[in-house]
Amino acid sequence: MNERLPKNLSVCSAFLANIDEDKSVAVKLFGNDYTLPPWSVIVLADCKNLAFNTAQVGSQISIKSSSPLLSSYSNTTSPGNLLLSAKDFSVSSTWMAFSEPIGIWNSNSFTTQQILEHLNVTKDASDYLWYITRINVSDENIAYWKEKDSHPALTIHSIRDVARIFLNGQLIGGTYGNWVKLEQTLQLVQGYNELALLSETVGLKNYGAFIEKDGAGFRGPIMLTGFKDGEIDLSSFPWTYQHLAVNRYILPRPSRRDWVHA
Repeated sequence: MNERLPKNLSVCSAFLANIDEDKSVAVKLFGNDYTLPPWSVIVLADCKNLAFNTAQVGSQISIKSSSPLLSSYSNTTSPGNLLLSAKDFSVSSTWMAFSEPIGIWNSNSFTTQQILEHLNVTKDASDYLWYITRINVSDENIAYWKEKDSHPALTIHSIRDVARIFLNGQLIGGTYGNWVKLEQTLQLVQGYNELALLSETVGLKNYGAFIEKDGAGFRGPIMLTGFKDGEIDLSSFPWTYQHLAVNRYILPRPSRRDWVHA
């Protein structure tokens, strides 16, 4: 690519990507030369000056403070701060951690009677999305499981990328993969039980045909099996959704390189 920046162009930004995992590549853009390390992206905020290079982002060094997960429905949480070095964009040692309660606690949640695709809900604002519903268990089912010496099970037809299962505020299992099946035994109690599914994305597909249709989260029916009266399809149950808070990086101005709480 060897072009000249148009004189009448007032606003310009560019993202250059090298998807080769082994080799660096040289790119000429608007008369300027840039080197892209293997599997990297560089950001030119004005189509000229380098603003960000993913190959120069360092790994986590230390955790400054942390705390265990809070109980369900707790309203106490505080944002963490994640700082970048003003010199070379490497991550500094001033990492901090913050905890979010298990389940729904924020005003950005909503409820609908269907299973929604992960990315359509989060709009890439977070890699994490809660799917939460309630299951009412009768004393007849409790007696049935005791008599049969068995437990009901949760089956999700297909998940991508990571799913974690919480029952009544406790992590009980999960799985990961590219549209894989999930099966998990449940120890339900009499009355209402809160089932919380945490969907996590691990990067977004950036090549290939119809990548916009790949999606993330859960596909197919979400079933409960092992009940006295047969299977229960949870797909049309009321599900409450909430994405977790994340730190999002804002492209820096000359004197500002801050992380902000989304």
